[in-house]
Amino acid sequence: MAYPLYYHINYAKPDETRRMQFKTTLGNAGFSFPECKRSKQSWNKITLTCSVGVIGAENFYVGVINKTENNLNRCFPDASNPSSHCENQINMDYFSGKHKNKCAGSTNCTFTIGPQSYKDKGSQCAKEGSNIFFIQYTCVDPSNDLEGKKAHFRLVVVLDIIGTLVFFLGVLHMRRTLPKKQAEWDSSTVTTGDYTVEMEIKKNHYLEFKAQFDDQPDVSPLFAYQQFLTHKIEEDLKKRPAVHKEKSKIRVACLIFSFKNHRLLEMLEDRGYCIANDQFDKIKQWNEKINDDIKENWEDYTIPVSAFITFEDEEAYNRALQIPNHDFQLEEGKKGVHMEDAPEPTNIIWENRMVPPKERMIRKTITFFIILFLIIITMVGVFKFKKMATTAKELYPPVSCKTKYFKRLVNDSNFEDAAFEDWYAKQKDDNYKYSGELKCFCQRQNKILNETIERASVVYSSLTRKDTNGTLMSYPICGEIEANFWLAKLLGIGISVTICVINIISRTVMLKLLAFNRYKTVSELHKVTMFWIFIVQFFNTAIMLLLLNAYIEIPIISDIIPLQKIFNGKHSDITANWFNDVGCLLIQTMVINMFSPLTEIIIKYSVQFLKKCLDRGFSLNPEKTRTKTVYQYLNIYAGPEFYIHYRFSAIMNVCFVVMMYGFGMPILYPIALITFFLAYLLDKLMLAYYYQKPPLYDSIMNMQVIELLPYAGVLHSLMGWWMLTQPQFLSNNVQPLKEASDVVMSGRTFLNTLFSSIFQMNLASPLLFLGVFFLAYYIFRQTFFKWMKAVYRYFWGGKDVQEFENLRPYFWAISKQDLDWWIKEEEFARNDLGIAVLDDDAYAKLHAAKKDKRKKANAKLIQNVHCYDILANPIYVKKFQYFSVNERAKEDNESTKVRMALSLAYFPPKRIQNYDFMKEESTLKVMGDLGSKLLQMGQGVMKGLTAAPKKEPAVGFGGIKLGFISSISEDMIAKAAQEAEEANKLIDEEEEQKQKTKEAIFGGLSQSILMGGRLKTE
Repeated sequence: MAYPLYYHINYAKPDETRRMQFKTTLGNAGFSFPECKRSKQSWNKITLTCSVGVIGAENFYVGVINKTENNLNRCFPDASNPSSHCENQINMDYFSGKHKNKCAGSTNCTFTIGPQSYKDKGSQCAKEGSNIFFIQYTCVDPSNDLEGKKAHFRLVVVLDIIGTLVFFLGVLHMRRTLPKKQAEWDSSTVTTGDYTVEMEIKKNHYLEFKAQFDDQPDVSPLFAYQQFLTHKIEEDLKKRPAVHKEKSKIRVACLIFSFKNHRLLEMLEDRGYCIANDQFDKIKQWNEKINDDIKENWEDYTIPVSAFITFEDEEAYNRALQIPNHDFQLEEGKKGVHMEDAPEPTNIIWENRMVPPKERMIRKTITFFIILFLIIITMVGVFKFKKMATTAKELYPPVSCKTKYFKRLVNDSNFEDAAFEDWYAKQKDDNYKYSGELKCFCQRQNKILNETIERASVVYSSLTRKDTNGTLMSYPICGEIEANFWLAKLLGIGISVTICVINIISRTVMLKLLAFNRYKTVSELHKVTMFWIFIVQFFNTAIMLLLLNAYIEIPIISDIIPLQKIFNGKHSDITANWFNDVGCLLIQTMVINMFSPLTEIIIKYSVQFLKKCLDRGFSLNPEKTRTKTVYQYLNIYAGPEFYIHYRFSAIMNVCFVVMMYGFGMPILYPIALITFFLAYLLDKLMLAYYYQKPPLYDSIMNMQVIELLPYAGVLHSLMGWWMLTQPQFLSNNVQPLKEASDVVMSGRTFLNTLFSSIFQMNLASPLLFLGVFFLAYYIFRQTFFKWMKAVYRYFWGGKDVQEFENLRPYFWAISKQDLDWWIKEEEFARNDLGIAVLDDDAYAKLHAAKKDKRKKANAKLIQNVHCYDILANPIYVKKFQYFSVNERAKEDNESTKVRMALSLAYFPPKRIQNYDFMKEESTLKVMGDLGSKLLQMGQGVMKGLTAAPKKEPAVGFGGIKLGFISSISEDMIAKAAQEAEEANKLIDEEEEQKQKTKEAIFGGLSQSILMGGRLKTE
């Protein structure tokens, strides 16, 4: 938008010392600045030039540096300096008069220096040819150009405000429409989470329940507790008001418990790694560790801490969500338990769920300080890199050798002397700032040598001068220039490349560090990871360059904390030189960052291709492999995981950097557009052909991005206000220099600029008001408003009512493949291990759903994982190297051990007391005849089975079944199928009614349109 506005402004005259990118920045519009010219008295003249603007009428200073002075950088008269006594003898009438009458308003002006420059032409100062004259002056914009610039930027400000408002409105629109899109996606996609809530389990309540069965060692207390909870939940929800359907049968489909077994899961994961990598010699060691751990932490591994309650229909699910906090009571007179919407099965990090809050807080604190340490290390490294680049760059001061002054000087007999004095002054004082004579001399020498001999000979281009003892010495004054020519170029690009590489490395480091915090869900982990990766990358890209080049000196504070020693860069404010230095470097970094996703994919693909070649022994036979396990093969031939939080953080980084500096560097907008397009195209192709299928995410990361994006607009407005209020941009208020190498000060403070914009209303005031307004609005919205809403919901309201999706009964929404998996796993548990995870009704409905051949072809089935069994989750199947009953051989004891270790609480105490994870013989034989004995413990649920001996439980724990059956009768399957048929019939009727309503609405609308057309025709 603003690129042509800045580029075609004619206030800034062409300057070959500026980079190409500089012409696309605000600096190209012209800034006023101080200049300092020096010349040896014996050269008889000194020329003032302005590459931008004209010579100003104010801030004109003339002085003389005596040969006895050590400070050759001085550029301001110093009457208190004894060595500068010659300054009092300068004929200021001559200099001031010529400056006022001839120089002010022109682009260049030449003064004659020598004896005639002094009041007394015969004085000792007039005769001393080694004295160095200096003149400090200002280059400013003419008054008519300033007015034109202000008028021009009024238009820029208006356009920028319109663009910023569009950005804010766009973000608000996304924030309003995202929940609707999420609801639309949720209604079109069926997941296990659409049927499931999570409920906390009180340890004391479970132990009290378990105590009722202490004298019944053949009974599984957890299985009995499962029956009790199922009965209690169904009875409670039936009494609560309907949310969508009155006729719904409130049924619990299944109930899966979780335990405080994070240590066991971690050891099973390490054990699985050994299996996957063919390290079978270490498996025995891990088996011993697991066995000892189970004995040591038996209570933690057998007492449930929460339950995932999956209902048969969404009416029961929504009723459960409407239960206020801690209002669901398992026992009368006692505090209720908390019930909330359950995360998706693939979204749960099971080993992190039961990490104590105190431990998690300690981990977060450690992670924070490690990240802070890494940021400091990164700053130090980039600072050293930047200092090397600056040192090399200072050999090429921003002067043009094509100006009239240097053109005349090239043909002058004093040119060699001027170049030598410029070089020699730097040898004496490392803080000396080159004036340009050395640069132009070496350029001329290089041109001459290129016409005669090889370019490398310029290194040997030297001048012969007498030293202090009168001895002739040869000085290779151009050697350093030539040696640092390519170094300066390389380091300039190297900083941008370094920042991009650091951003890529920081992603991997952040992923490992933040995983250390042990977050409960994948979405929460990815949300925090995305945020911190974005913060670190944004700091590295946008803030670090700003700080490393900043010269900060704050009154009062600087007296306590030496900020000017910490932040001692070359720029005290955002000036033309800042845009030429830091701004161009930032543009260069963003261009390199544009192609980083493509570069990263090429590197990943190349590494994977090399691994494939090594695995095949560089054979052309695609079936040849050296791997010994399936997972070894998949690790080589399957594509990498797609880390969506990486992409989110990269997009956020680009967006914030562009918005922050976009007002001053509008070329960043098209760069961002190309970056987003390339990222979209690459992700689209790679997700289809290269990456592994990602897990099912929720909308938590989308909402976080939308919550953060408005601050990019706030940053844009406030940064634009700061750039536009720079005193040297729209006025000629220039601060004089004390030394030629001094940092150019802007002469403003934050408070003065703020009060001026508020009470005096300058050109940038609208940007300030816009940024502050939206900042206050979003802070209020995300703090006080959310807090009030959370308090209201906690005390008076339940959860949001989910949109009614008219879902099929849970078991009938599971795919045939998943039903078969579940049935086989349950059959194995009942027949071979002698335990049951599902009750008999659920088991029967699994069979009924599998045998149902009347499923609609277009019926919506559950996507991803169908239940909360940890071994149904492909992530943990891979981690534990678990093979399902359908996949593994009968003699595969390792997978059976995993299933048993994760099902300890389901075993009756009598049969599990001698449990040994280390048994090498078949685990099934170890269990003995456990299954056959437990088959006799039903309560008449199947004709022909003997009823289990019943002990009447304590009050409050009645109405439960203490046993299970191993096989399902046809009568039970038929009964389950009949119930499902009734539920499906109601769903079909509701869908037909909805369709008729839609047809009636659209039919009436079409009829109205047709009637309107007829009336118009008549």
